[in-house]
Amino acid sequence: IKQNAENIKQKNVNRDIRISIIRILATIGIVLCHILQEYGNPLANWLNVNVQIFLFMSGFLYGNKTIENKILWLKNRFIKILVPYYIFFAIALIAYIILKRELLSLSNIFTTFFCLQLFGKDITGLGHLWFIPLILLCYIITPILQVIRQKISENKKYWLLVLLIILIVHCLIIIPTINMRYITSLVIYIIGYFISLFYQKSKKIKRFSSIIITIIAILLVILEILMPIFISNTILYKIISFAIYYRNLFLGI
Repeated sequence: IKQNAENIKQKNVNRDIRISIIRILATIGIVLCHILQEYGNPLANWLNVNVQIFLFMSGFLYGNKTIENKILWLKNRFIKILVPYYIFFAIALIAYIILKRELLSLSNIFTTFFCLQLFGKDITGLGHLWFIPLILLCYIITPILQVIRQKISENKKYWLLVLLIILIVHCLIIIPTINMRYITSLVIYIIGYFISLFYQKSKKIKRFSSIIITIIAILLVILEILMPIFISNTILYKIISFAIYYRNLFLGI
């Protein structure tokens, strides 16, 4: 029993180390992405995949956890995110008032303060804060996803509900103010959450899903490279380009 306990402990340590390494690499990738964006380097578009890695990993990890007190959990998550957010926002706002007051308006201050970047225009220069309302939204839906996960364990038909949720999220694209990146990002969090169920059950399913996702990611990368060369400025290009939004989604997975 003692040996088994030690093996489990060591396994958890190794798992934590792997997760930490991924987080460190993804963080470095995001920093490089913003630096390259500042210089207009097209490689920034590819490094943006690190955001998807964070989202998928968060969904996957929460899919392996059970939240007992949902209200308390949400409260703690929001405090953890919003306290440093508002400290940063206060410092940034003072700097804007002193140095760049012309970039401020009641509208973009309101949008940024209440984390409504999903629906409105944020303050120029603070666009990287778009991730905050997204992760808060992911936290809000996590207790709902947990209920569905528990229902799935009782009845497999609830997988249809998962597909319906993903479809509904995609329908948000009809709202003009919502950026496509919010939709794909929310989808990857949901996918990560429920993929964790597969990984708990069968090595065959794990291997098969990894192969399929890798093939799709490679095909989307090839499409993105070849489309501007062969079918640029065509109706087909506009149709297929919608799928390219999911290149980072599958690369992130």
